Amino acid sequence: MNMKFIVAGLVLLVAGLFGAREGDYIPVEYLDMIGMNPSYSCDNPQIKANVTQNGKIYHVPGGVYYDRTDLDPTNGERLFCTEEEAQAAGWTKSKR
Repeated sequence: MNMKFIVAGLVLLVAGLFGAREGDYIPVEYLDMIGMNPSYSCDNPQIKANVTQNGKIYHVPGGVYYDRTDLDPTNGERLFCTEEEAQAAGWTKSKR
């Protein structure tokens, strides 16, 4: 049996055990582990979503922290195409 399918099954099992629902975000590193590329609703996602001590925050181009925000996919951080997508996934817009 192909190892990437075993890993994918384990990821989905663990996600289910912790209350994941359809449409919930699967971290990019898991997709990379099973050889899948994350898909976006646009060609060039610009909204940066990172995890801080204050929670899951997203930054838009032109925001105070946008240029200094680096993403760590192993921490669940990712990109979005629209603010609506970020909000639907549970992220909050940066206040600056």
